[in-house]
Amino acid sequence: MKKNREVLENVLNDLFNAYNRNTDVTTEVKKKLVEHGINVGNATGILNTTIPIQTQSLAVLCLISMSLYETTKESKINPENYFLPEEIETANKLKREIELPKDYIEINNILQVADDQWVTVMSYQQIAELFADGKVRYNKETQRNTVYKEYNNKIIEAININKISVKEIKDLMLHGLFIPNMLTFNILATGEEKFEINDRNKSIKVYSDLDSIDGFHRNLSLIESIVENSKIKANFIVNITNFNVDKCHRFIVQEDKRNKIDKKYIQTINVESLENKIVKTLNERSDSELMGKITTNITFYKNQGYVLGNVLADAIKYNFEIKSMRDVNNVTDFLIEGFVEIIGKFIDDFKNLEISRKENVKTYSSTFIGYVTLLAELREDKDWKVKLEQTLNQINFSNNNPVWGKLEICESSPSKYKFKRIIKYFKDLVEEGVN
Repeated sequence: MKKNREVLENVLNDLFNAYNRNTDVTTEVKKKLVEHGINVGNATGILNTTIPIQTQSLAVLCLISMSLYETTKESKINPENYFLPEEIETANKLKREIELPKDYIEINNILQVADDQWVTVMSYQQIAELFADGKVRYNKETQRNTVYKEYNNKIIEAININKISVKEIKDLMLHGLFIPNMLTFNILATGEEKFEINDRNKSIKVYSDLDSIDGFHRNLSLIESIVENSKIKANFIVNITNFNVDKCHRFIVQEDKRNKIDKKYIQTINVESLENKIVKTLNERSDSELMGKITTNITFYKNQGYVLGNVLADAIKYNFEIKSMRDVNNVTDFLIEGFVEIIGKFIDDFKNLEISRKENVKTYSSTFIGYVTLLAELREDKDWKVKLEQTLNQINFSNNNPVWGKLEICESSPSKYKFKRIIKYFKDLVEEGVN
């Protein structure tokens, strides 16, 4: 994208609120979306903001922008200002197979807690699919507080989303550090709701949408984590309730009144690994050659990324003794300087990943285990830059070098055994010299 996605989402939400009572506009936009295979229920939910725009893929986001722009001619939503030409082309080609959606949601492996409450376990993918299908909505009547914003001299109600919180949770999920807790989806009790419990199969069929009444930010975080790494393996405990509006409110109040832990104490027990803090900074600092090039997404790695985040974090953990934030800062600064030397030396390879990876292993993710090892071994040498240059010059990085096959350097995430062998190989280069 040409601009941060959040900027576009804010503009879209403002326009949804501005036009959601204009049936001419909403009918035309829905018609355009349906032509690309977006089901009517999902399109309706997006336009009336019961399905948050944050839950939609980039291609669907682009389609929504194009459809709304073509219908309203609002210049602020011109897709060309937000999307790259190839992203617009992908969106235009999007044509989902239009299937008659099931008129129910089926949730398996449930345990009954009370007459109006059940519990189960669901994977990130299962939860994300519920949102993608428009089966989960944000019901303002039964959610936590919304916010009010001014738009075109009117006060509009909007979903209250803490972007910083969503990103922090997503980062924990992607690094495997998020500890599963409970989400709550509610079948709103109105007297007309319909659901069926199958005691024999331990399943529930719900013939209506579900309201997300607790855990909305975590839902958004898991959806964003799935976008970056579709193969992430993790679960949530899911609470299925059948509460009316009043009981939903009492439930939210009860959850909010749980004993709160002192924030200072929370900071002292935050066990996000120190090596992950280093990786995060390497990926974000503007003076880092790795900025934006460390990823958890294997597809992004193959096309644009330099190294997988978990590989780099483990390489740092194995090679550096990191006990405090002082160590974090010192190691981070040194690695930034070190990778300036390494990336700079092989700049042509890193600028042309596809070509380079066909010829040599300089830009392979697992090679970064070796790079980190070299830097760690040379760190205390006052002439470390010279020694690093000399060592790199003597290494045969060609794909034809049989040593890389033995070390399985082409594996993006090597086994623990191979990981340690790679470290030993590069340590030996420094300790014994390269023949």
